[in-house]
Amino acid sequence: MDFSEFFYYLLYLILNFIVYILVLFFQKESITSFSTSFHIIQLFSSCLTIYFIILTRNKPGYVEKDKYLEEELKKKETESKSEINVESLPIVNLNLIPNNGCETCQITKLPLRTQHCQKCQKCVKGFDHHCWILGGCIGENNRFKFILFLFFQNISIIFSTYGILKIINNQESEILEYILTFLFSIMCLFEIIFFWILLYHIYLLITNQSTYELFNEKQCPYLSIFIEERTKILAQRGISIINSSKPRPFDIGISNNINLYLEKMFNSQKTINWEDLYFENIKTNQIRLYCGDKEIHN
Repeated sequence: MDFSEFFYYLLYLILNFIVYILVLFFQKESITSFSTSFHIIQLFSSCLTIYFIILTRNKPGYVEKDKYLEEELKKKETESKSEINVESLPIVNLNLIPNNGCETCQITKLPLRTQHCQKCQKCVKGFDHHCWILGGCIGENNRFKFILFLFFQNISIIFSTYGILKIINNQESEILEYILTFLFSIMCLFEIIFFWILLYHIYLLITNQSTYELFNEKQCPYLSIFIEERTKILAQRGISIINSSKPRPFDIGISNNINLYLEKMFNSQKTINWEDLYFENIKTNQIRLYCGDKEIHN
């Protein structure tokens, strides 16, 4: 555990329990049904936050060097080619997507959307980002757990902030009132930060994008290839795209995108075939609905 991890775990302890204990210590009113519910929800959300921290720190989906991996990729490539050739369209295939593997992990070919994390020194499937505040990577296996962690952390901070506000209103000591007001301001700042992060990752989830793809488009050649091939196919069908937004080659609709990661949460062994989704989104007419095009005309 490095310093950044230790610092953030200490921060979690403060956000979820120390502030809560402070509220209990200064609370002067008698226990009512409202305050009882308040404490139950606060403790419940805090415990769930810690629970999902532990779950999120589990393996995000590492690609291990395996003698069967290359054979599996070759099989997928062959199946994709045979399926695509039936359409007789200028569809991109895996050979057109640069895949130099990973020299560090000594893997010749990597599955689509896999990136090597310099911090963890491992290749992560469906790589989103390395989360320094959790001390690990966010990938396809733990992405939904990470969002649940953010959700319950937001609830915990909201209730802690409200609890501080209540004891400020009942505080007679002016010095303590200033200290608690400062603490209240800090908690509000944390709530704004965590709420923004939650909304951002919900957006990425429902559009099936990743942080890495969003900010490192040039390092993901399959994104630019997707645009070129899609444009060719739609042009053959007499369709033009105006003001095209960022490519989303793995977007299969909000509900399907959520189910994709929800299933991985309960079954980490389940394989997500990113190659299949990629090819399907290139050749299907539904691409106009799923890939963020602002305007399309025939």
